[in-house]
Amino acid sequence: MYEYKVLILGVKECEQTFNQLAQDGWRLVTMVPNQARGVGVVATMERKTEK
Repeated sequence: MYEYKVLILGVKECEQTFNQLAQDGWRLVTMVPNQARGVGVVATMERKTEK
């Protein structure tokens, strides 16, 4: 089973945030431009959970 997290980030925040989440087992699934705000990205993270 997987759990998902959706993040709305500025471009400058991405690297640090992704590195912190990766240490907790999260991996990046998708990353698309945030067209609603005109800046930044919307990223979806996932990690496998124990049942």
